[in-house]
Amino acid sequence: MSGNGMKDDEAVTVIVGTLMLILVTVTAAAGLAVMVSQMQKDEMNRQSHQAAVKNELLKVTGIHPVYNETTGALAELNVTILNLNTADSKVNLIGLGDRLYPSNFTARDGSYNNTYAGYLIPAGRQGEISLNMTRNFPSDPKLTRVDTIRVFVITSYYNTFEQTFKPPAADFTLTIESEDLGVAERDVIVLDGSPSSDDGAIVDWTWSIFEPNTTLPELSGKKARFVPMSTGPFEVRLTVTDETGMQGISPNKTVPLSGRFFPPTYLAAVPSGNFIIATVTNLNGHPVENATVTFIKFYDVHGNLSLSQYAALTNDMGEVNVSVLSGEGTIRVESGKIAPVFVPVKYSP
Repeated sequence: MSGNGMKDDEAVTVIVGTLMLILVTVTAAAGLAVMVSQMQKDEMNRQSHQAAVKNELLKVTGIHPVYNETTGALAELNVTILNLNTADSKVNLIGLGDRLYPSNFTARDGSYNNTYAGYLIPAGRQGEISLNMTRNFPSDPKLTRVDTIRVFVITSYYNTFEQTFKPPAADFTLTIESEDLGVAERDVIVLDGSPSSDDGAIVDWTWSIFEPNTTLPELSGKKARFVPMSTGPFEVRLTVTDETGMQGISPNKTVPLSGRFFPPTYLAAVPSGNFIIATVTNLNGHPVENATVTFIKFYDVHGNLSLSQYAALTNDMGEVNVSVLSGEGTIRVESGKIAPVFVPVKYSP
């Protein structure tokens, strides 16, 4: 009996050992499965994060700058950001230019971000962020209407998206055209701002015209016609403004002095003793210097009518004096296209 009992004990021991081995194996396998499952989950999370980082796509679609009307400096900048991804995105940081960061910003929904907790922009939607140049930045960026504005945003995934907004480029052509006043040909200056360009739309053209020591009234419009009220010279400059308020300013172009800008339009001639005094004036009644005046014998009573000269240039008073040397008759006085004046003369010794 004792022999059989020992065998039975050995059998039980073997069975128990086998069961323990099976239990350990099952436990190890379960633990391994849990570990593999966690690793798979971590890998999936990692891949999901990588995909989120890779697929995140924001676009700075527009800006609306607000400028100080007195100084022309940028006072506030409203930035529109579009989320082109199928997942939400958070903007943690927004900046200008060469990594100029504000200490905080205000979102369109009124939220105030000063901890970089992130401004949420839902998938497929757009958000707006407002930046105050003096309140939100450690120092004023000192941007003006003519400065390029580069905006960049950094998301919670540390992706950076940026967009550069350039002011319009001002350019123009300048041509001289003549118009017939009836009594004279007058030159006018025709201005055309069509060569100006912008990545958006130009909404305003302002023409600044200067003559020595004087600024003339501004003209407006894509095309303008300037009728000089003097002989010049003139300097012309174009300022264009786009729909955001950004501006471009052209270099000055020079228009040389020309008597044709303000031609003579009135001629007067009267006898004075043995002289004929002729006066030439312009549209404003001001004397015209260096205008050519001609004197033609229209009627000679005795055939001996003679003058000291038959053509002369006006002096700085717009006058020409011609002597009657002999005879009696009528002199036809002319200057350009102005109606002639007939002057009766009679030499008196």
